[in-house]
Amino acid sequence: LHLSIRRQRQMCIRDRYTSFEKISSESVMMVSPIGKNIWLRFAHDHGLDFAQLRWCSKEVLSVDSDADIVFLDKDGNTYNFKNKDYTLSTPGGGAVVAFGMNLLGVELTLIGNCSVFKDKTMTAIRIYTNDGYYDFDIKEKNAKKLIKTYSLFEKALKK
Repeated sequence: LHLSIRRQRQMCIRDRYTSFEKISSESVMMVSPIGKNIWLRFAHDHGLDFAQLRWCSKEVLSVDSDADIVFLDKDGNTYNFKNKDYTLSTPGGGAVVAFGMNLLGVELTLIGNCSVFKDKTMTAIRIYTNDGYYDFDIKEKNAKKLIKTYSLFEKALKK
């Protein structure tokens, strides 16, 4: 509980200096690997490593190109990524396989230093939209899945 309150306080302190409105805050059950309604995978194309985030938002929203997506680790450090393209939620946009095919969602391409996922235990993610931001907690067991997923990605690149 203490860590959760500390994490919220750290993220809220930064908000005093922005004009963004907090829209929602909820826990995330990582499934693949961030879960509940967010999934993250790593990709490599034309010499660039990036992450693809799918979010089954269930509502109409948009995310600007260069919008911030911020990960928070267990030590309170933040890692900023930028969304590559303007994205508007669409039916099935955040879906993985058949889950969420009828629900609104977005697929974001995150540009940033993906190697931070190699050994950092991420505890939260913040997604900035054009209407404000959404916070999601990442459970410890799911943070470990994220580290393992990045490790497998790295192995695949070395082959």
